[in-house]
Amino acid sequence: MDQIDLEILNVLYKDARVPLKKIAADLGVSRETVLRRFKKLQEKGVVLGSTVILSSKALGFKEQVGFFVKTKSGTSISTIQNKLVSIPQITLVVPALGAYDFYVEGFLRDLEEMHDLIENIRRIEEIATIAPIVYSQQDWAIPYQLPLPIICP
Repeated sequence: MDQIDLEILNVLYKDARVPLKKIAADLGVSRETVLRRFKKLQEKGVVLGSTVILSSKALGFKEQVGFFVKTKSGTSISTIQNKLVSIPQITLVVPALGAYDFYVEGFLRDLEEMHDLIENIRRIEEIATIAPIVYSQQDWAIPYQLPLPIICP
């Protein structure tokens, strides 16, 4: 990657809808050069895709909740991770080091949904402890992994 590749990535990272013609004009290269370089970045796996970023507030999500989750001794981490990922409101499951085994995040329309989410997590027998953290009254970018039926009922 050279400086032109980095400039192309910088522009598209901020707004993936910027026309290649405009990028080319701003960089003083041809549109074909920008297109060829962009395709090469895709082939190398530098660019995995582009997406629309959705607003949590505009879609009615008022809360983002995080949980620290501790599993019972001897539990398979991958098994629990798969069970957590299968819960519709959960958007992120990350193994953790320290006192807890996972950090989990989800988006909620109201705090009542948090109780439902906690109950869904508690149904997983291998979980010993759940410690929630609620982030209120902010606007977050909805992760692209969240299925549309969840965000647009």
